[in-house]
Amino acid sequence: MKVNKEEIRRMYHVDGLSTHDIAKKLNVSQSTVRHHLKGTQLRSRSEAQKKYLQTHDHQRKGERHSEEAKNKISIALKGKKRHGSSKEEKADNAEAEVESQELSTEERVVQAP
Repeated sequence: MKVNKEEIRRMYHVDGLSTHDIAKKLNVSQSTVRHHLKGTQLRSRSEAQKKYLQTHDHQRKGERHSEEAKNKISIALKGKKRHGSSKEEKADNAEAEVESQELSTEERVVQAP
């Protein structure tokens, strides 16, 4: 079966189908669909996700993390720098950095021959 480029573009842009859905309907790969869509404006990942969620439930809808999973997430996040830290945290970090530098200077003075 020959794939029609105009039909794929219509299905994507007019009908609003995803590349996955078009590939399933036409029995071709997603890369074939994307190949025929080259040169056209594709939806961003967030646009595609919003469109998908209009007709499908989120994969975790109604589910909650187990306590074990919450603990693992908490452990994994400890020690990682977060963007937008509070002013107090930034001041504490700066103070700790100064103390660390002072210790390094003192260590060098003590170790000098």
